[in-house]
Parts: sequence; structure tokens; C-alpha cells
Amino acid sequence: MICARYTGLIVVLLCALSSRVSQATETLTHEQKLQVLQDKRDTIIQRYDYSAKQCWQLFMVNDCLQAARQERRRAMEPIDRQEHAVRAEKRAQAVADRLERLDAKKPPLEINNDSQP
Repeated sequence: MICARYTGLIVVLLCALSSRVSQATETLTHEQKLQVLQDKRDTIIQRYDYSAKQCWQLFMVNDCLQAARQERRRAMEPIDRQEHAVRAEKRAQAVADRLERLDAKKPPLEINNDSQP
């Protein structure tokens, strides 16, 4: 009962927080972005733990716990997507850096304009 009452509010707050964080993370490094996402994940887990503890005070514990888990999964989805995007961006940057290092190791091509048979 209590969980269902605050579910909508939690979703709205998470969406607002997510949009603010995504705007702020545009200038951060990959590690900083991952840390921000981990902080958001920790906040959601703390919220879930609190909700689960509140569920044990109710008569219909299983329904409340199921709603709390569903809310946790719903809140984690955008974080997971953002984390996958950051990791993919980090991998792409690593590949680009590796290719750049390989190009730097190549000796320059010498072009002979002399026509020797």
C-alpha cells in the first residue's frame, strides 16, 4: 500500500534527476560518468532497501516486495542503458587511441621520384 502510493513520485524524481545528471555528464571523463551512474545506482538500492523494510510492516508483504522490486528494475533500466553507452564510448576511444599509436609507430613512406629501371 505504502509502496504503491510513492511509486509514481519516485519515478518522476528519478526521471528529473536523470535528465539533470545527463546534462552535467557531457563534459566528464568516462570514469567520472561511471562514478555518477554508480552513485545513482547506490541511491536506488538504498531506496529499495528502505521500501523492502517498510513492506515487512504490512499484511501483504509479497505484493509490496514485488512492487518494490519492479520499481527498482524500472529505475535501473535508464542507468543500465547509460552505463552501456559510456562503456561503448570508452571502448571506441580505446580503439581509436590504439590505432593512433600504431600509426605513430609506422615509418613514413618514402616516395622515389627517380625513374630507375
